[in-house]
Amino acid sequence: MEDNIKKILRIFVAVAVGMLLFFGIQKIVIPRFSSTEIVDGFYQEEKDSIDVLFVGSSNMFCTIDPVTLYEEEGIASYDFGSSLQSLNLSLLYIKEALKYQTPKVIGLEVLTSSNDYYQQLKEEAMRWGFTNLRFSVEKCSTLYDELGKIDFEYLSYIFPFFRYKDRWKELNADDIEYLRSDKQNYNKGFYYTNEVSEKPVNHTVYTRETEFTLAESNSRILKEIASLCQEHGIQLFFFKSPTAKTWTKTMSQAIRGLADSIDVPFLEMNDFMEEMEIQYDTDFRDESHLNYKGAKKASSYMAAYLKENYEIPDRRGSDNSWDEALQRRQNQIKKEEIQETEAMEEYFQLLQDCPFLCVITSNGLSEEPEGIIDGLPGLSWEKVSQGGCWILSDGEVEQEFSGDSYSYHEDLGEVTLTVSSAVKAEGQQEKRVLLRKNNYFNISRGIHVLIYDLESQEVVDSIGFDADQEWKGIRA
Repeated sequence: MEDNIKKILRIFVAVAVGMLLFFGIQKIVIPRFSSTEIVDGFYQEEKDSIDVLFVGSSNMFCTIDPVTLYEEEGIASYDFGSSLQSLNLSLLYIKEALKYQTPKVIGLEVLTSSNDYYQQLKEEAMRWGFTNLRFSVEKCSTLYDELGKIDFEYLSYIFPFFRYKDRWKELNADDIEYLRSDKQNYNKGFYYTNEVSEKPVNHTVYTRETEFTLAESNSRILKEIASLCQEHGIQLFFFKSPTAKTWTKTMSQAIRGLADSIDVPFLEMNDFMEEMEIQYDTDFRDESHLNYKGAKKASSYMAAYLKENYEIPDRRGSDNSWDEALQRRQNQIKKEEIQETEAMEEYFQLLQDCPFLCVITSNGLSEEPEGIIDGLPGLSWEKVSQGGCWILSDGEVEQEFSGDSYSYHEDLGEVTLTVSSAVKAEGQQEKRVLLRKNNYFNISRGIHVLIYDLESQEVVDSIGFDADQEWKGIRA
């Protein structure tokens, strides 16, 4: 009897270890889609913390920026979607969301009600949509609805290892690092990009008269979504994000007709391009998607729409993950401003409220670049002209070194910062600003600035303003 128990225990342990290994390897070989961080991030959100949930395809998560909604109206929202998401998948995503959240409002983006792209790229769309969702009966049922049978292909969606097992040849350090990383999505599902379309998009496609009939299957799913939201006391609205490809006013009219019949509001954002001040040459990254500049405008419009039509609490200042997301976004924008600035006066103005670690080093100066240093607390031209190094945090001087000779080391987490100055045998000064054995000091006479983000552990910028070249900014 005792021997039988030991055998059973050994079998149980072997199966458990085997399953752990299988699912561990599966997580590693699955590629990261645009939806991977969206879905993983959703599961990291505190339970019942989302007031407004947006669901749909990439048109949705490239248009609605929850950080903007939070910044302007205090709306705690999340973009829960996947590229080319079918309405059937949108229904599944809503069912999945309701296991963890109790949103007051759901906004459903309706691009794929036209079916065009989804049918052309069905497998890609399904892989993007199903792969990262947790296992559930609803997931299995929706998968069967899409495939119509249970076979090896069906199982490869439940166990993606069988679809991507050969990908082990492509694995790199990033795949392992992502497994260990913080899965919190600080863009709240939004796809942040500053990419601009190579040519102005043509929005006249929307105004064309076309033949279109809403498929009965899509009509049925939209009604089912409406019923599900009603059962849970959730206010549902449909919306169509700005696009310059495939979507037409005829399609919009079909959706509006259905929406009116089931008493669901429909916001057609393509009818308000002028009100949103969307520019066709700067605000799109391609014909189908807005970039951050365009999304910021569209999201401001959406924030005002939600505030006017729904009772949604203002969550600002309540110590939540949206506060941190907003801070990170502001830091990201500050980084971009710093990296794009080359004029010395503008650059030093940015340093006055810089949230990053700044290392300012000067060498061999005589003439003053008028007024440049005035705005930095603890610094003056008298100090800078004598040569030295200043380490600033949040715009305030924390460490100061002057004279011909100094050496200082500071642990910054993953790296050590070393700043030093020494006089060489031939009488020349040698300045160093070292990180990861790289010397960022790149000028013989002037002012050098190194900016480091302690949160992301990365160099934001390294620029030297050369006194011999009229204070021209030089990046290594």
